[in-house]
Amino acid sequence: MTDDEVRAVFDQLEDRPSPAFVSSLREQLADEWARPGAVMRSLPARRRAPRWPWPAAAAVLAVVAVAVTLQRGDRPERVDAGPAATSPTTATSPTTASTTTAAPATVGDAIWPFTSASAAAGYPADGPYRDPEATALGFARDYLGVTVALRATVAPSAAGFAVTLRRTTGEGGQPWPDAPTFTEVALGRIAPGGPWTVVGARSPRIVVAHEFDQQEFASPMRLQGEASAYEGTVQVEVREDGPAADQALGRGFVTGRGDSDGSLGPFDGEVAFRPPTRPAGAVILSASSEADGSLLQATVVRVRFARP
Repeated sequence: MTDDEVRAVFDQLEDRPSPAFVSSLREQLADEWARPGAVMRSLPARRRAPRWPWPAAAAVLAVVAVAVTLQRGDRPERVDAGPAATSPTTATSPTTASTTTAAPATVGDAIWPFTSASAAAGYPADGPYRDPEATALGFARDYLGVTVALRATVAPSAAGFAVTLRRTTGEGGQPWPDAPTFTEVALGRIAPGGPWTVVGARSPRIVVAHEFDQQEFASPMRLQGEASAYEGTVQVEVREDGPAADQALGRGFVTGRGDSDGSLGPFDGEVAFRPPTRPAGAVILSASSEADGSLLQATVVRVRFARP
């Protein structure tokens, strides 16, 4: 085959080859194979093999194979390469307040500092309750009456943020680097873009067995669950919306388990309270230090009061 003939072969490959073209190419290859020196004469002298025409013959065989494949209908489609693949990355959860992404809490879920959309309306953009950590710490201080220092860990949640609070000191003011969770404060919004408000708080050592927000309570209020506290004693306080620490409708206690290893034990008891003036409030279940009376754990659950 001459150089022009080889070029003609590749020109034919730009389109799908016809059966006649494939047959013709086979015949030409057979003729070349019958004349051992002919293939090599079509190549430049500096590239000739001294004895065997195998390299050029192999090239022609490859052309034939491609032609046969294309004639059968297996011509590949062109694929544009996209961006180079990159290694997957792990998303890092934010630990600062967001004013647009969290779902708002409903009015019935709100405990403190706002219990209605109207109460949160007009809250300043630079107010402390725009920050989830400041909101949770303010709740512990102003609503629960915590007097010791707490450290906070903020994480996103379905409603907005979950802020885990731990004491920094133990009894007698000694450092407490491995302190257990005091409570985990759940934050949501009354209205989209509004300030944060507390919708609940849970201590892993005081667990309420039923959902308070699905029923209305009259006095006395029955409480069931599991707890671990000093001598098993869990203090209970019933509040209506609005009052701060030490302003309760009623107080009492239930008894759980007092093992030093933190094992939970069941409690079941009742707490009486005077008639509320508002339709909703919260029940606080807490455990205190024997040495100084400071709070060690607290669980706060939203409740609604039965109408008289």
